[in-house]
Amino acid sequence: NPPADSSGRWARSADIPALSEYEKKIKRDQRQSMDTAWEALIKRKELAVVAEDNKVIASIRRYGPAQNFAGIADLHAAAGRNNNTVMAGLAGFVVGELLSTRKSVYVLVDESDTSSLTLYRELGFEDLGTLYKAVLKLRRRLPMGIASSRIVFLGPSLNSSDATTHYKAQYLPPIRRGDLPRVIADGAQA
Repeated sequence: NPPADSSGRWARSADIPALSEYEKKIKRDQRQSMDTAWEALIKRKELAVVAEDNKVIASIRRYGPAQNFAGIADLHAAAGRNNNTVMAGLAGFVVGELLSTRKSVYVLVDESDTSSLTLYRELGFEDLGTLYKAVLKLRRRLPMGIASSRIVFLGPSLNSSDATTHYKAQYLPPIRRGDLPRVIADGAQA
């Protein structure tokens, strides 16, 4: 069930100047792991905000094109105010929106982010375990002319022109059976 108290709205193109100012107020270490491709997020209706006096004071990103579930990440609030109240309200808005069309909502939180873990637990989220990831590094230049040491296989919800605004990498079509061993054989290292 979505949290009872919810506030916020989906971000609009007119919010971009305020989002740029808001981004400057987010701690550098948090900003580095946060998706700040505001235009692309707004275009895909993946960014919700709380705005006050024409300033963005909190944001959250939704993700996932799956029919039955969606996810949320990058919940942040500008310094000051009662951030937990603002963030809980914004999470409540997005969770309510997502649950109107999906069966469940997942949240990605770094295990070292104890304040976010506490907040999500207070909102009724349950710990389901740990997610692992692998990062590919190049051992040598790939023959396909791939100049980047970062390789991203795109999914159906993101095209390469939108993707390049998020992360500097070589973008490949959606992954198919045999693609990962081929890329590794061509010089990527897991």
